[in-house]
Amino acid sequence: MPRTAASQTVVTLCFRVENISMLRQRAFSQPTFIRGVPWRIMVQPCQVGAVERADQNKSLGFFLQCDGDSESPSWSCKAHVKLRLMPQKPKVKAFSSQFTDRFHSKGNNWGYINFIDWSTLMDPSRGYVKNDNIYVEVDVKVGAPTGLTSQDSKPNEVKISNLTGPGRSKVNVHFRIENISKLQRRVLSKPVYVRNLPWRIMAQPCYDQDGRKLSLGIFLHCDGQADSPNWNCKAEVKMRMLSQKRGLKCIVSQFSDTFAASANDWGYSNVIGWNCLDPSVGYVNRNDFIDLIVDIKAEEPQGLRSQIPGEKASTTESKKLVINLPNDFLTCPICYELPRNEIFQCRNGHVVCDGCINNLTHCPQCRLRFQEKIRNRALECILENLKLECNYKNKGCTMVAQRRQLTEHERTCAFQFVK
Repeated sequence: MPRTAASQTVVTLCFRVENISMLRQRAFSQPTFIRGVPWRIMVQPCQVGAVERADQNKSLGFFLQCDGDSESPSWSCKAHVKLRLMPQKPKVKAFSSQFTDRFHSKGNNWGYINFIDWSTLMDPSRGYVKNDNIYVEVDVKVGAPTGLTSQDSKPNEVKISNLTGPGRSKVNVHFRIENISKLQRRVLSKPVYVRNLPWRIMAQPCYDQDGRKLSLGIFLHCDGQADSPNWNCKAEVKMRMLSQKRGLKCIVSQFSDTFAASANDWGYSNVIGWNCLDPSVGYVNRNDFIDLIVDIKAEEPQGLRSQIPGEKASTTESKKLVINLPNDFLTCPICYELPRNEIFQCRNGHVVCDGCINNLTHCPQCRLRFQEKIRNRALECILENLKLECNYKNKGCTMVAQRRQLTEHERTCAFQFVK
């Protein structure tokens, strides 16, 4: 399971491989930062030579991979590695092998193609497979890396992988938050440039009405371009809070949304309950820090002004129609709520939400009989682009998001359990 140990030299990496009998390609663990560079376990089925049956000459390949520094082709790091296939049956020893080698840009994964024969692995009497899962561990002792463009990060500073310059379309950011138990207000990472726009990770405690900390919110913030009020940029975001404890899965949240001048941060206000930010749970290091990894993949931004005098903007501004609609036009006349899903109408155009129409035979406004369900897709499109408040706002939730995000958020909102 993923962990971070950026300043440590000896670490045990753990990885549970599910549905091992169906494994057809490489499987990777989440990255673990050791000595400032990301390491991960890689397993894959391997076959050597011509075969008559699918399982003939088949073995399990087991490797350790170091992604190093993509900006520095001369980086290298020496490591002593012990690979272990863990037993899941009493009185069975772990199957292990070890080696010492130097990882570098042209040789960033080392291990064994035929770590264990496939028939031996899958033999129930051996005890390595349980519920079609295997559990592998790697003990790695890492020497000081050389040739890196940046060394160990400072507190609350980002660590970036897969860089190609500020115009790149995707990036992987590692953000460590120190003194998490004393966090009182929002904390922001330093900006990382993707598609020539500055992006920052933002974390903050969320409070109830009595001022008690309820959860930790994590968001991605894009400052955009100050002199371009109509800029927007669509991005796919995956946020992970790494575990600091063996066998504990990281917390994963992901979404895809459009960042704009009027909506420049997106994320979740209840990534983890504040009571779970105890070192005994496993997400907070005993030195009182947490580690976040955020993957950002951004599309070409729209509506940006040229930064070079006399040069036309590289992207065009999308045309938008600004409409002011009264709340009575948007809300359902039965439940008086803004519809969260499909919106229906009678033949005169009066709208009803999907939750109420099933209990109606006539329009509540003009009394016209509902002979068929007619969707009002234009109004649905308008509401899709509006930011709505969580249904549990009266209990303290501060989440504001678009309809499709709120539906997912409200299923797991921590404030629904507040009395």
